[in-house]
This record gives sequence, C-alpha cells and structure tokens, in this order.
Amino acid sequence: MWSKTSPLEPGVRGLWQVSGILGLVWVGATTVLGSGLRKATCRALGVLVAMSLMRLFGPGISGWLSLATRNSVDVIPPLAAVAVLAAVEALFGSRGRRPLAVPRTAFAYRQTEADLWRVAVHEAGHAITYRLLPRYPEDMHVFVRPVITVDAPEGGAVRLTAMQVPQVHAYTAMLISLAGLEAEQAILGSRGNGGTQDYEEWIAAATGYAIEGHADAFYRYPVTYWQRQVNRDTLDSLKTRQRADLKTFLESNRGLLIEMAQELVAHGSLNHPQLIAYLERVEVGSLNLADRF
Repeated sequence: MWSKTSPLEPGVRGLWQVSGILGLVWVGATTVLGSGLRKATCRALGVLVAMSLMRLFGPGISGWLSLATRNSVDVIPPLAAVAVLAAVEALFGSRGRRPLAVPRTAFAYRQTEADLWRVAVHEAGHAITYRLLPRYPEDMHVFVRPVITVDAPEGGAVRLTAMQVPQVHAYTAMLISLAGLEAEQAILGSRGNGGTQDYEEWIAAATGYAIEGHADAFYRYPVTYWQRQVNRDTLDSLKTRQRADLKTFLESNRGLLIEMAQELVAHGSLNHPQLIAYLERVEVGSLNLADRF
C-alpha cells in the first residue's frame, strides 16, 4: 500500500515527474492561448488525477515499464507521459472541443406601423414598375410581414419566376431595382435604409449597361484614379437620370401606388391575378424608354 513516505520506483518516478512538468506546461499553454478557463481547469484536474493514480499504482506501473524495455528509466517515462496526457485529453479536454447545443433564440421583431407602411410603399413601387417591361413575369406576387423572425427575415419582397430580360430592356430592369427607394421618396419624402440589396443589383446592372456603351464614357478595366472617377461620374449621371424618370412615372401613378400599399398593409400580400389587375391600371404617361439605347 502506498503512503506519503514510500518512494516511487525509478521508472515510475520519472514518469510521474515528466507528466507533472508536461502537464503544467500543457495547462499553462491552454490558458495563454485563450482556449477558455473551463478547458484549462478540466485538463488540470485530469493531470492531477493521473498523477495520483501513478502514486497509487506505482509498483504495477513499474513492472509494466520493466517489461516494455530494459532502459525504462531513460526512455519510457517521457513516452508514457505523453500517452498519459493524451488519455487525459481524450477524457477531459475533448469535451471542450465538442460543440455545445446552443438553443436557438426565438427572435421576433414586430414592425411599427410606420415601418410596415414604408415597406409596403417600397414593395408596391417595385411591383408597378414591372408594367414597363414588354410582358409581365409569371407567378408574380408581393408580400409584407408585420413580424420579422429568424426564419422569415424579410420585411417584404416581390417574388416571381425568374425571367430573362432582353438587353434592349436593361434600362427598365435597372428602373425596377431603384423603384422601391424612389417610391419611398415620392410618398414619404425620404429614402429608408432597407434598399441595400436593391442598390447592389442596380450597380451590377448599371455597370454592364455602361460597358455596353449605352451611357457616357466608361472604362471596362479602370487603372488610374482618373479612370475610376470617370466611371463613378458616369454611374452617378445614370442614377440621376433614372431617378428623374422614376419620379415622373411614380407621380403619374401616385394614387395607384398608395392604394397598392394600403392593400398590402391590410391583407399582407397580393397574388398574381391581383397584381396583374393593378398593373393594367398603371399609366406609363410621358415616360418614353425607346430613346434609352
């Protein structure tokens, strides 16, 4: 039976000492590298348990080391210490790497009446601008959501079956991207911050439009600051022109735009037949897109 005064066999003593030194370095490195106090504590407890078991079962361990090699005093202890720490890691440290089951937070945000009205105006603006295309998209519908959740993060959107817009109507496609924010400007007097994706789509389409030679000077591969500035000026000029076109178009259909937005707020959505009925009432007015190419 082991006691505090009983010495350890040479091989076991070497294993015990090496395990203690490596364990101390190991736990210290865990703390310094920022792996977390919980993992460092688990590893420290594991090392203490392992070293206690070495003291308790010293004679048996010494016999095993002797069978393993005749030079157990010098060779086996370091190798065995690494094996001990590996076992400790498997039993204690690996739990720190296992992903914890984080409960999904039930996020839900109810839009204010003002926010919902802005979203409805925005989506109605997109929707009525599809009247400017030569044909309507299929399966088109629009919706707004009073409550935004993790599974339904959009406050509103126009959904439709993807369609290939001919290049000749690229100008109109760009108008559709800008129409949501411009509808907000026309009805509410300001543009909100919910049109980031719309503007990204517009930038991509406008760049292609300018590269094809339908706008002012534009460098396909700008190198100098001056060339990049020319491109920025061209896109800014194109955006100003499109905003003016949309202002004319939306003001001509102001009453219809408000009616659509009110319908969206009241019922949450408009299906394809309902949208087509609205689009048939849209007035193109003096907006002439034939000279945009």
